[in-house]
Amino acid sequence: MVYFFRIICYFSLILKFLLACETLGIDDLLNLDPASTTSVLTLFNMTRKVGSENSQLTRDIIKDFFKNQIPLRWDIQEVNFEQKGFNFTNLIATLPYYNEVSHNNNVFELESCMLNSTKKDVIFAVHYDTIFNLPNFVGAIDSAASMAILLYIAHSFSSFQTNLSKLRSHNLKIVFFDGEEAFDTWSSTDSLYGSKHMAKKISGPDVDLFVLLDLIGAKNTEKTNNYKIYNFDRSTEFAHSKLVDLENKLFENSENSIFDGKYVGDRVFIDDDHVPFKKLGIPCLHLFPLPIPSFWHSQEDDFSSLDINSIKRISEILLKFTEEILC
Repeated sequence: MVYFFRIICYFSLILKFLLACETLGIDDLLNLDPASTTSVLTLFNMTRKVGSENSQLTRDIIKDFFKNQIPLRWDIQEVNFEQKGFNFTNLIATLPYYNEVSHNNNVFELESCMLNSTKKDVIFAVHYDTIFNLPNFVGAIDSAASMAILLYIAHSFSSFQTNLSKLRSHNLKIVFFDGEEAFDTWSSTDSLYGSKHMAKKISGPDVDLFVLLDLIGAKNTEKTNNYKIYNFDRSTEFAHSKLVDLENKLFENSENSIFDGKYVGDRVFIDDDHVPFKKLGIPCLHLFPLPIPSFWHSQEDDFSSLDINSIKRISEILLKFTEEILC
């Protein structure tokens, strides 16, 4: 009996090793090749209107990725709600502070302890819906690229954590909001449906940091050159400064930086999915480029507008950022 148990444990370890060896790299997961079988970016080259079949397909893609392509077990929660005659669904993926192997290779694992309610959350968030009344709008920067970046981080961070026994400092949540866009004209009552709903359901003190990605990955153009992500909030200046420092370390020979330490929050306010959480007193890091790309909220926001090098650069910086704040 003891021998049989050791054989089982051995094959379990071998399986973990093989999964680690098959880890996909950044060029596999983030590329613009329409023929790629590994890109998580090109999967989102479609409209994602609230309540549509593509909206459901988007959620199915994300859920499948977390359940079948990542070597640690993430808890996947769909939160459905109805408002103004529309059905919305937020998707919340949670990696608890302890390691638990994925659904595909957990046959011989012992039961893990329950999620420690005293652990606080670090939340990364993005919206996945596209403008309801704009035909053929795929929202490449708004926000397909940001969605792909967060899937890359989930995959690479999980792969890095697979063989570590050390507990993480926080639970990591990646949230995909539905209904960020207005159905008619942007207003306080017609926007941010998903984030407002989630903010009503959480406790501010349970979240140490909320990071929102939006409008990421645009190409520089003749009209607009060298987008920058500035510091919008004094309460998260420490986190923004860490991003600036990481970019300098990882890309020390680069002439054009993306993250700029300049504080602009005294003269710039951007209403976005972080605002309902900011009102709860949660430190919010808003990753939003300025100037706003000229093709924002137009059909020109397609995949030809994306700069894959910028997307990869931000992904590498945010992955290292995640490793440093959670490990």
